[in-house]
Amino acid sequence: MLHEDGGCDGLVVRTRAGTRFVDAPEVRRIADGAVVLGITATDVEQPPSDSRRVHGVPQARHDRTDVTEADRDHAIDALKRSYIRDELTADELGERVTLVHLAETLEELDAALADLTVG
Repeated sequence: MLHEDGGCDGLVVRTRAGTRFVDAPEVRRIADGAVVLGITATDVEQPPSDSRRVHGVPQARHDRTDVTEADRDHAIDALKRSYIRDELTADELGERVTLVHLAETLEELDAALADLTVG
């Protein structure tokens, strides 16, 4: 949702579960036609029962900073795809997978993927 002054509240996304609003702080990166969020697909698809609505759209869970196993699985899958695209050597893949397993915050997890093509 863009404002006239160029600011942004967040994104409205379509999921298998329906349309959801993702708050701007949860958008980590937009590049090459891909959007990387700081929350999982489950967080987007299954908002809490007390979720507020933005422009009539249920808001996804937000303000989460702790890494879940689903976050780790997603990051490792992204690292594997990067390895297949020759963006990482086998050693770099191993080092980054270790970082993913040690990450406790989404910021630490993002650092393991920061310079890679996500998708």
